[in-house]
Amino acid sequence: PGPTGVAHALLWPRRREQLEREIRAQFEAYLATGLPFDHVDGHHHLHMHPLLFDLVARCMDEYKVSWVRLVDEDRTVARRGDESLPGEFIAWAFQLLARRARRVLARGEARGPDRVFGLRATGRMDLEEWQHLLAKLDGGTVEVYTHPDTSTDAGRRELDALCSSEVRDAVARAGFSLVGTREVGRRGISERR
Repeated sequence: PGPTGVAHALLWPRRREQLEREIRAQFEAYLATGLPFDHVDGHHHLHMHPLLFDLVARCMDEYKVSWVRLVDEDRTVARRGDESLPGEFIAWAFQLLARRARRVLARGEARGPDRVFGLRATGRMDLEEWQHLLAKLDGGTVEVYTHPDTSTDAGRRELDALCSSEVRDAVARAGFSLVGTREVGRRGISERR
């Protein structure tokens, strides 16, 4: 994503129309499935690139999509102490991108969560990580993303955590409700969960 983002910025005058066509084609391809269109996110969060996000936000307004993932981890909550310097830089860069994206979204109807977690814990959102995270959260609309997968040990641990009563109980004890993007998009970000 880093080199791609830089290339898009450097070649923006030549790529802008092509990228806008591609973003619209992605929206149209999803609509063609007949499934409800409740949120937008992108592989490696590339949709948050400042040049791309303006196009994404415009499409969200046109296609009436009300929710977008904005990776914005609170460092005091997500940090475990074993993060690498490049990982910390990436998390900081996403915080800046999320702030900018929220300013863009303020012009339209779409919103995103107050915070999104999962970046620093990619591949390790197991039961222990859920408990660590939930013990530190203090409210708001929070999205947690994981990568459950039966083909790797890490993916199986994440899947087990997502399906466990311990995580559901910890979520309830922390004062949160589990909802999907369709529901939170309908209710809007102003309703604290």
